[in-house]
Amino acid sequence: MPGKDILSIGPNGCNFSCVFCQNWNISQERSYTRYISLSELVKLAGKDGSIGVAYTYTEPLVWFEYVYDSAKLLKDAGFVTVIVSNGYINEEPARELFRYIDAANFDLKSIRPDFYRKLCKGKLDDVQRTIRIAAEMGLHVELTNLLIPEKNDSDDDIRELIDWIYDFNPSTVLHISRYFPHHKMDTPPTASERIAFAYDAARTKLKYVYTGNITGVGDPHTICAACGAALIKRNFYNVKVVGLDGGKCSKCGADTDIVV
Repeated sequence: MPGKDILSIGPNGCNFSCVFCQNWNISQERSYTRYISLSELVKLAGKDGSIGVAYTYTEPLVWFEYVYDSAKLLKDAGFVTVIVSNGYINEEPARELFRYIDAANFDLKSIRPDFYRKLCKGKLDDVQRTIRIAAEMGLHVELTNLLIPEKNDSDDDIRELIDWIYDFNPSTVLHISRYFPHHKMDTPPTASERIAFAYDAARTKLKYVYTGNITGVGDPHTICAACGAALIKRNFYNVKVVGLDGGKCSKCGADTDIVV
């Protein structure tokens, strides 16, 4: 739903302990929040042109009951629901919740189990299972990979992660984000050359690839994978649909998997 606004909310907390966390001051520590009742959230969801609610910023799955209860009400009221998550949840509650979620952006932090075990205190297999469940249940799924120097940015790490996504679904949107020193990790920021390498490698196999936390690397616009025509143009938060006819490319007629 390119160009649409959505209300984003989030509490403190996370079920990972990533030493490199880019939002550590709200995920690992306590910052000011205020409680929003379920009825108030439904009222807020449609204000100022918003299409619904995105549960994001920290880790929405640690406040499962609130997300579950509010998502049910929001769906009944005709709103869109989105989660931005690390994907670390058991199968049964995932299937319960995903009945009321339209879209998800999951962090796929690395393709290496050791990375998850040592740096996040979690398990890669569980995250991959959650991604598969979400897709199986019909959610729109996007993935984000934070590229960290000497931790998950080798050529093999990058290529194997891309191969896994390709086998999963080559239409999956991949966001490749630049790491900056935060929390307990003081490794220097990711070199732009590594972001460019990952972007170029991903573009050879995946339809939609974007870069984050960096400018001048990659194309911010959405391009038709079949003919190369621009479908959606972006200038930071300014988004304009320019080449879509329904869900198809207006130039070549290819199906784009994009809902407008």
